[in-house]
Amino acid sequence: MNSLYNISNDLRNIYDRIDNGDGIDIETGEIKPEIMKALAITQENLQSKAIDYGYVIKTFDDELGLYDKEIKRLQEKRKQIANIQERLKTNLLNAMEKFNIVEISGKTIKLSLRKSDKVEVYDIDLLGDEYKTIKTEPNKVAIKRDIKNGKEIEGAKLVECQNLQIK
Repeated sequence: MNSLYNISNDLRNIYDRIDNGDGIDIETGEIKPEIMKALAITQENLQSKAIDYGYVIKTFDDELGLYDKEIKRLQEKRKQIANIQERLKTNLLNAMEKFNIVEISGKTIKLSLRKSDKVEVYDIDLLGDEYKTIKTEPNKVAIKRDIKNGKEIEGAKLVECQNLQIK
């Protein structure tokens, strides 16, 4: 584990085992029991382990940030390739239609045109309700605001939570 933080050797070894896949169940992604036992926090070691935990969590934050950037880069690359692929398909389809070609065969590939149907909605307001789907989600921001202002809302309540803050 490469880290700027001063993490104890014990926790560094545990982190390395988790990072290389030795400390987790491959199928479920759960941390193995022996690793969980080593990670256990007692009242006696709370202070030192809490600091180490914080450093590991910050290290994970850094790593997650790198993954997010790589995912974004790959998604952009995927979108570019999909756009190029769609342009090539359109060009090929237009050429085959223009020259009235229904099928082209090569040694290992066959290209052909086939008819299909698709629905094109040109004005959703003209459609009956049986042809529309509506997704309903609670507006949690409005619910929270109203409950904090003293309004009782049946079906929702405000629950106080403790969140870990690492600076």
